[in-house]
Amino acid sequence: MSKLIIQTRELWKIYLGGTDPVSALQGINLEVREGEFLLVRGPSGSGKSTLLKIMGLLDLPSKGTIIMDGLETSKLRETARAKIRNQKIGFVFQSFNLIPELTVFENVMLPTWINNRQNINAKEETSSLLKTVGLEEKAHNYANELSGGQMQRVAIARALINNPSIVLADEPTGNLDSKSSLQVMNLIKRLNEENGQTIILISHDSEQERNATRVVNLIDGKLQN
Repeated sequence: MSKLIIQTRELWKIYLGGTDPVSALQGINLEVREGEFLLVRGPSGSGKSTLLKIMGLLDLPSKGTIIMDGLETSKLRETARAKIRNQKIGFVFQSFNLIPELTVFENVMLPTWINNRQNINAKEETSSLLKTVGLEEKAHNYANELSGGQMQRVAIARALINNPSIVLADEPTGNLDSKSSLQVMNLIKRLNEENGQTIILISHDSEQERNATRVVNLIDGKLQN
């Protein structure tokens, strides 16, 4: 059996704004093993994106713990959490989050600048990834010159530049047409099957179930069997 790569224990996220506190997550216990393609499915407002952000160390839980590769992360300083994010996790968001002032090549290389990998290997890896996602001919275009499907493929290449063991994808096809959605999902599935990367995909779309090796349902902040 493959090793546990992420564990959440009694994970809560409570927002205190307004008159009554809102419990976005309620006692989440979840284990993810290396090489899984996990689909977290649920309707809008069920807490899926909140869970993904906490599992990706972008946010802190109100209560509970996140264990990543055996390391309890909730009490780490932000600098240590940022290092783990940069080295172990690749993020793919619904809104792409590309920088329009940068070229496609520069957008993909951006994470290597953050961890000071500005060398020939990083450039070679960027070229290789752009070829993998079928966009090598767009390397010197600016991000705002691309279609939505092309921008999402650039975002996937950027997520992979530091060779993360985990890829977290938050509704990655939410803003795409059906043809682009299929291309993006085929690419993400290939990362799992050929590269062995652990994929955690957030979606409300039941069609994504066919791509996953396991599905969990999140309803009103609680995991459902």
